[in-house]
Amino acid sequence: MTQSPHNQFATDYLNQVLSPIGLVKTRYEIPEPVQEIDIYFTPNATASDDLLSLGLLGRFAQTPALFEPFGDAVTPDQIRDCLSKLFHLHVKLDQRAKQENRSLNEEELPRLWILIPTASASLLEGFAALPDEQNWLSGIYFMPEFYYTAIVVIDQLPPTPETRWLRLLGTGQVKQQAIDELSALPNDRPKTIQRGMRQGIQAGQRLIINNVLRTRLGDLTPTLAALVTPLSALPPQELTPFVLKFSQLENNAAGSQQAQHFIVENLLKIRFGELDAQLLARVTPILQLPPQELSQYLSQLSQISRDQLLERFPEASPSTSP
Repeated sequence: MTQSPHNQFATDYLNQVLSPIGLVKTRYEIPEPVQEIDIYFTPNATASDDLLSLGLLGRFAQTPALFEPFGDAVTPDQIRDCLSKLFHLHVKLDQRAKQENRSLNEEELPRLWILIPTASASLLEGFAALPDEQNWLSGIYFMPEFYYTAIVVIDQLPPTPETRWLRLLGTGQVKQQAIDELSALPNDRPKTIQRGMRQGIQAGQRLIINNVLRTRLGDLTPTLAALVTPLSALPPQELTPFVLKFSQLENNAAGSQQAQHFIVENLLKIRFGELDAQLLARVTPILQLPPQELSQYLSQLSQISRDQLLERFPEASPSTSP
Protein backbone atom coordinates (compact mmCIF):
# COMPACT_ATOMS: atom_id res chain seq x y z
CA MET A 1 0.00 0.00 0.00
CA THR A 2 1.24 3.49 -0.85
CA GLN A 3 1.69 5.80 2.15
CA SER A 4 1.19 9.56 2.12
CA PRO A 5 4.28 11.70 2.95
CA HIS A 6 2.93 12.45 6.44
CA ASN A 7 2.06 8.82 7.06
CA GLN A 8 5.52 7.71 5.93
CA PHE A 9 7.14 10.32 8.18
CA ALA A 10 4.96 9.34 11.16
CA THR A 11 5.71 5.63 10.67
CA ASP A 12 9.47 6.26 10.41
CA TYR A 13 9.41 8.65 13.37
CA LEU A 14 7.51 6.30 15.69
CA ASN A 15 9.75 3.43 14.61
CA GLN A 16 12.89 5.41 15.51
CA VAL A 17 11.55 6.67 18.85
CA LEU A 18 9.95 3.41 20.05
CA SER A 19 12.51 0.84 18.83
CA PRO A 20 14.94 1.49 21.75
CA ILE A 21 12.22 0.49 24.25
CA GLY A 22 10.48 -2.42 22.58
CA LEU A 23 9.71 -4.44 19.47
CA VAL A 24 8.38 -2.36 16.59
CA LYS A 25 6.76 -3.94 13.54
CA THR A 26 6.01 -1.47 10.75
CA ARG A 27 3.36 -2.06 8.09
CA TYR A 28 2.41 -5.26 9.93
CA GLU A 29 0.24 -7.46 7.72
CA ILE A 30 -2.95 -9.17 8.88
CA PRO A 31 -4.08 -11.87 6.42
CA GLU A 32 -7.60 -12.68 5.23
CA PRO A 33 -8.19 -10.00 4.12
CA VAL A 34 -4.70 -8.55 3.87
CA GLN A 35 -4.48 -5.35 5.90
CA GLU A 36 -1.49 -3.33 7.08
CA ILE A 37 -1.02 -1.80 10.53
CA ASP A 38 1.34 1.18 10.46
CA ILE A 39 2.98 0.45 13.84
CA TYR A 40 2.56 -2.65 16.05
CA PHE A 41 4.52 -2.12 19.25
CA THR A 42 5.35 -4.46 22.14
CA PRO A 43 7.32 -2.90 25.05
CA ASN A 44 10.45 -4.37 26.59
CA ALA A 45 10.09 -5.47 30.20
CA THR A 46 13.07 -3.29 31.25
CA ALA A 47 12.21 -0.05 29.45
CA SER A 48 10.42 1.82 32.27
CA ASP A 49 12.92 4.71 32.54
CA ASP A 50 12.95 5.27 28.79
CA LEU A 51 9.14 5.18 28.68
CA LEU A 52 9.00 7.98 31.24
CA SER A 53 11.32 10.13 29.12
CA LEU A 54 8.83 9.91 26.21
CA GLY A 55 6.03 11.51 28.22
CA LEU A 56 2.52 10.81 26.95
CA LEU A 57 3.83 8.69 24.05
CA GLY A 58 5.68 6.57 26.61
CA ARG A 59 2.46 6.15 28.57
CA PHE A 60 0.73 4.88 25.42
CA ALA A 61 3.63 2.44 24.95
CA GLN A 62 3.48 0.87 28.43
CA THR A 63 1.33 -1.92 27.00
CA PRO A 64 1.11 -3.53 23.53
CA ALA A 65 -0.14 -0.89 21.12
CA LEU A 66 -1.13 -0.20 17.54
CA PHE A 67 -0.46 3.28 16.20
CA GLU A 68 -2.33 4.57 13.14
CA PRO A 69 -1.21 8.15 12.31
CA PHE A 70 -2.99 10.43 9.84
CA GLY A 71 -1.90 13.77 8.38
CA ASP A 72 -5.41 15.15 7.80
CA ALA A 73 -8.86 14.93 9.34
CA VAL A 74 -10.19 11.39 9.00
CA THR A 75 -13.51 10.02 7.77
CA PRO A 76 -15.70 7.51 9.62
CA ASP A 77 -14.68 4.91 7.03
CA GLN A 78 -11.01 5.39 7.95
CA ILE A 79 -11.78 4.96 11.65
CA ARG A 80 -13.77 1.79 10.90
CA ASP A 81 -10.84 0.50 8.85
CA CYS A 82 -8.52 1.00 11.84
CA LEU A 83 -10.98 -0.81 14.12
CA SER A 84 -11.20 -3.67 11.64
CA LYS A 85 -7.42 -4.13 11.80
CA LEU A 86 -7.49 -4.12 15.59
CA PHE A 87 -10.26 -6.71 15.85
CA HIS A 88 -8.66 -8.96 13.22
CA LEU A 89 -5.41 -8.85 15.20
CA HIS A 90 -7.25 -9.67 18.46
CA VAL A 91 -8.80 -12.71 16.75
CA LYS A 92 -5.38 -13.77 15.45
CA LEU A 93 -3.83 -13.49 18.92
CA ASP A 94 -6.70 -15.47 20.45
CA GLN A 95 -6.26 -18.23 17.85
CA ARG A 96 -2.52 -18.37 18.56
CA ALA A 97 -3.16 -18.68 22.31
CA LYS A 98 -5.56 -21.58 21.73
CA GLN A 99 -2.95 -23.33 19.56
CA GLU A 100 -0.56 -22.97 22.51
CA ASN A 101 -3.22 -24.42 24.87
CA ARG A 102 -3.45 -21.34 27.03
CA SER A 103 -5.92 -18.56 27.73
CA LEU A 104 -5.28 -15.14 26.23
CA ASN A 105 -4.55 -12.60 28.94
CA GLU A 106 -6.45 -9.34 28.47
CA GLU A 107 -3.19 -7.43 29.00
CA GLU A 108 -1.82 -9.08 25.85
CA LEU A 109 -4.45 -7.43 23.66
CA PRO A 110 -2.97 -4.31 22.05
CA ARG A 111 -4.75 -0.98 22.37
CA LEU A 112 -5.28 1.12 19.24
CA TRP A 113 -4.17 4.77 19.26
CA ILE A 114 -5.48 6.70 16.25
CA LEU A 115 -3.32 9.83 15.88
CA ILE A 116 -4.96 12.67 13.93
CA PRO A 117 -4.29 16.44 13.78
CA THR A 118 -7.94 17.47 14.14
CA ALA A 119 -11.39 15.93 14.61
CA SER A 120 -14.97 17.18 14.42
CA ALA A 121 -17.35 16.86 17.34
CA SER A 122 -19.69 14.76 15.16
CA LEU A 123 -16.91 12.24 14.40
CA LEU A 124 -16.08 11.81 18.08
CA GLU A 125 -19.75 11.56 19.04
CA GLY A 126 -20.41 9.02 16.27
CA PHE A 127 -17.88 6.63 17.81
CA ALA A 128 -18.91 7.44 21.40
CA ALA A 129 -15.35 8.67 21.99
CA LEU A 130 -15.20 10.64 25.23
CA PRO A 131 -12.43 12.47 27.13
CA ASP A 132 -11.18 11.14 30.46
CA GLU A 133 -9.53 14.24 31.87
CA GLN A 134 -9.44 12.83 35.41
CA ASN A 135 -6.86 10.28 34.26
CA TRP A 136 -5.58 11.63 30.93
CA LEU A 137 -4.77 14.93 29.26
CA SER A 138 -7.20 16.85 27.07
CA GLY A 139 -7.24 15.90 23.39
CA ILE A 140 -7.57 12.13 24.03
CA TYR A 141 -10.97 10.54 23.39
CA PHE A 142 -11.69 6.97 24.46
CA MET A 143 -14.18 4.67 22.79
CA PRO A 144 -16.17 2.25 24.98
CA GLU A 145 -14.03 -0.11 27.09
CA PHE A 146 -13.98 -3.23 24.95
CA TYR A 147 -13.11 -1.32 21.78
CA TYR A 148 -9.56 -0.90 23.15
CA THR A 149 -9.30 2.30 21.13
CA ALA A 150 -8.61 5.99 21.66
CA ILE A 151 -8.57 8.89 19.20
CA VAL A 152 -5.72 11.32 19.92
CA VAL A 153 -6.34 14.77 18.45
CA ILE A 154 -2.78 16.10 18.25
CA ASP A 155 -3.59 19.79 17.84
CA GLN A 156 -5.78 19.67 20.99
CA LEU A 157 -3.02 18.33 23.23
CA PRO A 158 -1.73 20.87 25.78
CA PRO A 159 1.69 22.31 24.78
CA THR A 160 3.56 20.73 27.70
CA PRO A 161 6.80 18.71 27.90
CA GLU A 162 4.69 15.57 28.35
CA THR A 163 3.13 15.91 24.87
CA ARG A 164 6.03 17.15 22.76
CA TRP A 165 6.84 13.74 21.25
CA LEU A 166 3.26 13.46 19.97
CA ARG A 167 2.93 17.10 18.91
CA LEU A 168 5.72 16.43 16.40
CA LEU A 169 3.04 14.49 14.51
CA GLY A 170 0.78 17.55 14.36
CA THR A 171 0.61 20.22 11.70
CA GLY A 172 1.91 23.76 11.15
CA GLN A 173 2.91 25.67 14.26
CA VAL A 174 2.08 22.73 16.54
CA LYS A 175 4.71 20.59 14.80
CA GLN A 176 7.27 23.41 14.59
CA GLN A 177 6.97 24.23 18.29
CA ALA A 178 7.57 20.57 19.15
CA ILE A 179 10.66 20.49 16.89
CA ASP A 180 12.03 23.61 18.60
CA GLU A 181 11.39 22.15 22.07
CA LEU A 182 13.01 18.81 21.26
CA SER A 183 16.04 20.49 19.72
CA ALA A 184 16.58 22.49 22.92
CA LEU A 185 16.53 19.46 25.25
CA PRO A 186 19.76 18.75 27.20
CA ASN A 187 21.83 15.72 26.21
CA ASP A 188 21.33 13.93 29.53
CA ARG A 189 18.90 11.31 28.26
CA PRO A 190 19.73 7.66 27.49
CA LYS A 191 21.75 7.44 24.27
CA THR A 192 19.10 5.32 22.56
CA ILE A 193 16.46 7.96 23.28
CA GLN A 194 18.79 10.75 22.13
CA ARG A 195 19.36 8.92 18.87
CA GLY A 196 15.65 8.28 18.38
CA MET A 197 14.87 11.93 19.19
CA ARG A 198 17.48 13.20 16.72
CA GLN A 199 16.26 10.89 13.96
CA GLY A 200 12.66 11.79 14.68
CA ILE A 201 13.38 15.52 14.42
CA GLN A 202 15.29 15.00 11.18
CA ALA A 203 12.39 13.01 9.75
CA GLY A 204 10.05 15.88 10.64
CA GLN A 205 12.31 18.46 9.03
CA ARG A 206 12.70 16.28 5.94
CA LEU A 207 8.92 16.27 5.55
CA ILE A 208 8.75 20.06 5.96
CA ILE A 209 11.51 20.66 3.37
CA ASN A 210 9.92 18.26 0.88
CA ASN A 211 6.50 19.85 1.31
CA VAL A 212 7.81 23.40 0.78
CA LEU A 213 9.91 22.49 -2.25
CA ARG A 214 7.16 20.43 -3.89
CA THR A 215 4.62 23.18 -3.28
CA ARG A 216 6.86 25.71 -5.04
CA LEU A 217 8.55 23.54 -7.69
CA GLY A 218 6.43 20.43 -8.22
CA ASP A 219 8.37 17.17 -8.66
CA LEU A 220 11.97 17.52 -7.49
CA THR A 221 14.96 16.83 -9.70
CA PRO A 222 17.19 13.94 -8.49
CA THR A 223 19.85 16.47 -7.49
CA LEU A 224 17.44 18.61 -5.48
CA ALA A 225 15.92 15.54 -3.82
CA ALA A 226 19.43 14.43 -2.81
CA LEU A 227 20.01 17.76 -1.05
CA VAL A 228 17.03 17.27 1.30
CA THR A 229 18.85 14.75 3.52
CA PRO A 230 21.83 16.94 4.51
CA LEU A 231 19.45 19.89 4.96
CA SER A 232 17.20 17.93 7.34
CA ALA A 233 20.17 17.32 9.66
CA LEU A 234 20.56 21.05 10.41
CA PRO A 235 19.37 22.51 13.72
CA PRO A 236 15.91 24.13 13.26
CA GLN A 237 17.29 27.66 13.69
CA GLU A 238 19.75 27.10 10.82
CA LEU A 239 17.05 25.57 8.61
CA THR A 240 14.72 28.59 8.79
CA PRO A 241 16.57 30.77 6.18
CA PHE A 242 16.42 27.89 3.70
CA VAL A 243 12.65 27.49 4.11
CA LEU A 244 12.15 31.24 3.67
CA LYS A 245 14.21 31.20 0.47
CA PHE A 246 12.32 28.19 -0.89
CA SER A 247 8.99 29.97 -0.36
CA GLN A 248 10.13 32.68 -2.81
CA LEU A 249 11.16 30.38 -5.66
CA GLU A 250 9.55 30.46 -9.10
CA ASN A 251 8.04 27.22 -10.36
CA ASN A 252 10.40 26.64 -13.29
CA ALA A 253 13.81 25.16 -14.13
CA ALA A 254 15.54 28.34 -13.00
CA GLY A 255 13.84 28.01 -9.60
CA SER A 256 15.25 24.50 -9.19
CA GLN A 257 18.72 25.69 -10.15
CA GLN A 258 18.51 28.58 -7.70
CA ALA A 259 17.43 26.23 -4.92
CA GLN A 260 20.30 23.83 -5.61
CA HIS A 261 22.95 26.57 -5.64
CA PHE A 262 21.46 28.27 -2.57
CA ILE A 263 21.52 25.01 -0.59
CA VAL A 264 25.12 24.11 -1.45
CA GLU A 265 26.44 27.66 -1.01
CA ASN A 266 24.83 28.00 2.41
CA LEU A 267 25.85 24.55 3.60
CA LEU A 268 29.41 25.55 2.72
CA LYS A 269 28.92 28.88 4.50
CA ILE A 270 27.70 27.11 7.65
CA ARG A 271 30.82 24.93 7.55
CA PHE A 272 33.48 27.45 6.51
CA GLY A 273 32.03 30.92 7.14
CA GLU A 274 31.88 33.55 4.38
CA LEU A 275 32.87 32.04 1.03
CA ASP A 276 35.77 33.34 -1.01
CA ALA A 277 36.17 32.86 -4.77
CA GLN A 278 37.85 29.47 -4.36
CA LEU A 279 34.98 28.00 -2.37
CA LEU A 280 32.30 29.63 -4.56
CA ALA A 281 33.98 28.02 -7.56
CA ARG A 282 33.35 24.59 -6.06
CA VAL A 283 29.57 24.91 -5.89
CA THR A 284 28.91 23.83 -9.47
CA PRO A 285 31.34 20.87 -9.39
CA ILE A 286 29.79 19.68 -6.14
CA LEU A 287 26.34 19.79 -7.77
CA GLN A 288 27.69 17.64 -10.61
CA LEU A 289 28.21 14.69 -8.27
CA PRO A 290 25.77 11.77 -8.72
CA PRO A 291 22.75 12.30 -6.43
CA GLN A 292 23.58 9.59 -3.87
CA GLU A 293 27.22 10.67 -3.67
CA LEU A 294 26.16 14.31 -3.41
CA SER A 295 23.89 13.56 -0.46
CA GLN A 296 26.56 11.53 1.34
CA TYR A 297 29.28 14.11 0.72
CA LEU A 298 27.28 17.04 2.07
CA SER A 299 26.05 14.97 5.02
CA GLN A 300 29.72 14.52 5.99
CA LEU A 301 30.66 18.16 5.37
CA SER A 302 31.34 18.89 9.05
CA GLN A 303 34.22 16.38 8.90
CA ILE A 304 35.74 17.78 5.70
CA SER A 305 38.42 20.47 5.83
CA ARG A 306 38.76 23.32 3.36
CA ASP A 307 41.94 21.76 1.92
CA GLN A 308 40.22 18.42 1.46
CA LEU A 309 37.33 20.05 -0.39
CA LEU A 310 39.65 22.03 -2.68
CA GLU A 311 41.66 18.90 -3.37
CA ARG A 312 38.54 16.91 -4.18
CA PHE A 313 37.54 19.46 -6.86
CA PRO A 314 40.90 20.74 -8.21
CA GLU A 315 39.66 21.64 -11.68
CA ALA A 316 37.04 24.14 -10.58
CA SER A 317 37.28 27.62 -12.02
CA PRO A 318 35.99 30.80 -10.33
CA SER A 319 32.32 31.43 -11.04
CA THR A 320 29.27 32.87 -9.39
CA SER A 321 25.94 31.19 -8.79
CA PRO A 322 22.78 32.29 -10.57
